[in-house]
Amino acid sequence: MLFKEKILIPSRYLFINKVAENTIAQLDRVNSYEDVGIEGYKVRGVKGWTLHRENGEKILVVPQLTTIDPYGSVLLIPGITNLPTPENEYIQGTRWIKPRLRIFSDLSELSRICVETRNTWNNLFNFLAEERDGEEVIKPGMRPPQLGALYATLAHWIVTTDIGTVVMPTGTGKTETMLALLAKECLRCLLVVVPTAALRDQIADKFLTFGVLQKFGVLGKDVKLPVVGKVEHQFNTAEDASNFFKSCNVAIATMAVIGSCSDEVQNAIATECSHVFIDEAHHVTANTWNYFREIVHEQNKPILQFTATPFRRDGKHLGGKSIFTYPLRKAQEEKYFTPITFVSIWEYNRDLADSAIAKRGIQTLEDDLQAGYDHLLMARTDNIERAKQIFQIYCSIAPK
Repeated sequence: MLFKEKILIPSRYLFINKVAENTIAQLDRVNSYEDVGIEGYKVRGVKGWTLHRENGEKILVVPQLTTIDPYGSVLLIPGITNLPTPENEYIQGTRWIKPRLRIFSDLSELSRICVETRNTWNNLFNFLAEERDGEEVIKPGMRPPQLGALYATLAHWIVTTDIGTVVMPTGTGKTETMLALLAKECLRCLLVVVPTAALRDQIADKFLTFGVLQKFGVLGKDVKLPVVGKVEHQFNTAEDASNFFKSCNVAIATMAVIGSCSDEVQNAIATECSHVFIDEAHHVTANTWNYFREIVHEQNKPILQFTATPFRRDGKHLGGKSIFTYPLRKAQEEKYFTPITFVSIWEYNRDLADSAIAKRGIQTLEDDLQAGYDHLLMARTDNIERAKQIFQIYCSIAPK
């Protein structure tokens, strides 16, 4: 008996490969809730369900490992007794048994897939603007700061390859702007440089799925998702670096890894990538990183710096031409984040100041938690030793 239900179909990778010890992957599909037809399945002792997708694909869902493969798509949900709905998410261990991940020993095959993927982006980008009624989003699309940054960058690239700086307050959608530029301009090989490994992994996940661009209709449904590489380890040779970047539509790397590569490797990276985006650019202070940026600039490769502030952490200006700035005041007016409540604490004795701040912060956190907010408290310092000192103060005041 066939019945209809809204089911979460999980992401599915086409491949996950290692090139020069660094990961390169591409998704076939992203998580999506779909109305599917469902019927029970029982063949040769294997029990499960058959999902009938609207595009004609059939998926076998099973609670334990099996070699049965009637449709070419088999999803394992360990020990499941009821199919996941929006109110009942997938359990740990859920994975696709079929189709199997592809493995490429010939790197030219990865390069070919990159070209094929990029070709599907041609003319499928829509400058679709978000429509709002006050704070309510009537029709999703690109936000004004995203469209402004997109138009400004496209205009900048028409006339020069000079370093450009885009200033967008936190929460206005820098990453989605990067995704839009990748898709709109069909960039051959984009390198995104970030300050931390955590941010590298986060942004890599965004590029794997194209964020919300397809969901909002900014990108057509027929585009293939990008081939994304994560630079987790230094390249030993220039050849390794070249092979890796030839196998990616976009690569995400930390400043520390790129800056510590040899001159020969850095030159190879600059040669293979077509564009460089620097995220959280105000963290760029090290001479080793500035050296790589100059190598890229000398090869006339466009460099775009994304930041919430045009000043580095050492107080100096980022450099480059400021091509777009979205004011913080405007972001607050547009309700991209809630107003900031500033609480001043008067304590002139520096030996007591840290404790005073901690006590006030903890009290605020406890008030928020009691009010039903799922909040955390963060304390920011300027070095690790100072962080250890502050941590001990919080531990003594609020050991729980």
